[in-house]
Amino acid sequence: MKRSSKDIFKGAPRARTVILTAVIAVLLGAGGAVGTWAQATAKAVAADFGELEPTDGLYVITPGQLITVGWSSQPAGLFMDKVTLESGEPAVIRVLGDGNQFTVEGVAPGEATITLSSARRRAVQEYSFVVSVLPSGLTGLPADLVLNVDETSQLEPVIEPAESAYPVVFASDNDSVVTVDRWGEVKATGAGDATITAACGPIAEQIAVTVRPRVESVVLPEASAALVPGQTYQLKPVIEPADAGDQSLTYSSSNPAGATVDGNGLVTARWDARLSNDATITVKSADGPSAEFSVQWSNPYVPGPGKQSTKIPGTPFLVTPMVFGSPVPDCVGLTVGYSLVEASSDAVFDELMKGSFDLWVASGSANWAKVGTFKMDGSESTTIPAAFSARRVSQFAVVPSNSPAEQGANWNSTFTISDVLFAGQELAADT
Repeated sequence: MKRSSKDIFKGAPRARTVILTAVIAVLLGAGGAVGTWAQATAKAVAADFGELEPTDGLYVITPGQLITVGWSSQPAGLFMDKVTLESGEPAVIRVLGDGNQFTVEGVAPGEATITLSSARRRAVQEYSFVVSVLPSGLTGLPADLVLNVDETSQLEPVIEPAESAYPVVFASDNDSVVTVDRWGEVKATGAGDATITAACGPIAEQIAVTVRPRVESVVLPEASAALVPGQTYQLKPVIEPADAGDQSLTYSSSNPAGATVDGNGLVTARWDARLSNDATITVKSADGPSAEFSVQWSNPYVPGPGKQSTKIPGTPFLVTPMVFGSPVPDCVGLTVGYSLVEASSDAVFDELMKGSFDLWVASGSANWAKVGTFKMDGSESTTIPAAFSARRVSQFAVVPSNSPAEQGANWNSTFTISDVLFAGQELAADT
């Protein structure tokens, strides 16, 4: 006779109790597989918004736009875990669906936070959203930029309409030439050409960038020149390469007392330069390379022998005046080097050394005028005081103020002027 399962359990109440207890133990046991699944909830969750990419952590969509959202968890494969996706501002953005896939829909302009969480919120991830109208234009950007290496420029795009919250994303196609950060600051990194793209939603504008090279060298056609006091010389440096970016130059003199130079490279020999007061002019580019120009001071005022004897007005002397190679410009003092040859007698020599001497100057061959008096001091030169103020002197003569009359026309054979050096205001201030 056949017996049903009901009959079997009916006759054995203890066995039924044992079996039910065993099933319950399996289902609820702490060491059972089901118990392990119940405890294995996600430690991290992440949403996937498809092709929608954030800018600085912010997602931007338009009203009515639908975004399909997937999710993943760590550890993976938690099929018994449950996730939820919620909008903090349903009037701005709302979430549709549940389970393994959701849809986010933009409702109205504004900001909202989307929260993805696992069961019992053991893992939570938040995403910031902005619902905005699409931009219709992007203005305020230059069509091209020309920069020097290491130079920067700030891009300031204007989004239209103003209420559009779409960000502008910048990118360079050649970072070795130019880089651009997320705020639009452009920096030239190397010589060459590149293109910067500014994208805002569906709009993209391009900027052509040219970065000019650095200065590699500065060359002066002439390395030196001999200049007389007051003479000028225009430096004409050549920059290489010719298309270098920053071609600004600075000029300096190693000895401004000997020669000065202005900001345009015009060198001027000083009036008060001494024979040894040479100077080095340095021209330096903003990028570093430099060149030097040597100024060798030349004294054109060393007098040569006169060609014709001249009667000095108001004196018994007929002298052969010393003649300058070129007229002496305005000056405020001079130093005369001289030597004495043997006089006709020791008495005459002694008399000369005791006496004083007058300095006479002339412009051209006439118009003689006494401009100073000095005494021999035993040295080989003497300085005429600052009261000397001759202008464009072409000749000069030195005669004794109270020497014996017999010296007369023989004066130049006794007293020889070896050189003359006009000095400027520094010397005048010291005398």
